[in-house]
Amino acid sequence: MKNLFWLSVIVFVSVGCSMDRATVSPSVPQNRAAPCAAAPPAHVEDDSAAAIDDRRQMDRLLKESLRLRDAGQTVKMAALIEQLKSGRCKLALAPAPPKSVLTGETVYERAKGSVLVVGSPFKCEKCSKMHLGTATAFVISAGGACVTNYHVVDEPKKETLTVMTLDGRVLPVRAVLAASKPDDVAIVQVDGLAVRPLPLAAMAPVGSRVRVISHPENRFYTLTEGVVSRYSTFHRAGAEVPMMSITADYARGSSGGPVLDDFGAVVGLVSTTHSIYYDEKDGKQGNLQMVVKQCVPAASVLKLVQP
Repeated sequence: MKNLFWLSVIVFVSVGCSMDRATVSPSVPQNRAAPCAAAPPAHVEDDSAAAIDDRRQMDRLLKESLRLRDAGQTVKMAALIEQLKSGRCKLALAPAPPKSVLTGETVYERAKGSVLVVGSPFKCEKCSKMHLGTATAFVISAGGACVTNYHVVDEPKKETLTVMTLDGRVLPVRAVLAASKPDDVAIVQVDGLAVRPLPLAAMAPVGSRVRVISHPENRFYTLTEGVVSRYSTFHRAGAEVPMMSITADYARGSSGGPVLDDFGAVVGLVSTTHSIYYDEKDGKQGNLQMVVKQCVPAASVLKLVQP
């Protein structure tokens, strides 16, 4: 009996070691789980599905923009700049959203498909290659009307304007519907858009939370969060216009990006930044202390729209 007991132990250990080797055996195909492998927890998600390849998106936007240009399907920038003289336009805007506070995740998921990448191809003065400037825009009407900054369109050295949707479709900007240089607002028309327009809200109180979706330095669909810090009067192009300052971060490439409130409505759009330095001597600046983020209130967009 004693010998039989030890024989059983040896057999058990031997079988157990064999099973351990089987779970890591190279002969098990990589795309198949071993028979004894445990299923992953149900809550684990693959973050790579949401990852954005910025370089690939840039390459696609430039390639498709040039293809549309060569096919004669784009409008020359000179013609778009001439149309910046347009006044107001008639649009059917999206209704105001319900007054229920949304999480940052929900705001982003609902709004990101309505945010566009603006592309402006140009010939480099230092080489023979074509390059691409980028900015941001967002859709405000089911008919394809989109909002960006006046200064995004007012670029004589650029050849044309296109937009790219979240799913990678590249479309030409057909026309400028309305614009205001003092307010730094341009409403442009893009045909063929099949995305939900974002609603506009006229005002967001100082201290209220806001979020920005934009493309800072070609880091596409970046979400930042902050608050409305103040309202002020800005002097530009011979006029006095309202400006909204926020603490949510952004950088070049973010111009024209929507500033969203807790309900998912657009309360402003990104416009400029102003850096404050402690030392400014002989034209040199040092010891950066603060960067003021200045945005156009949504009310300045609404005044260009005839219901």
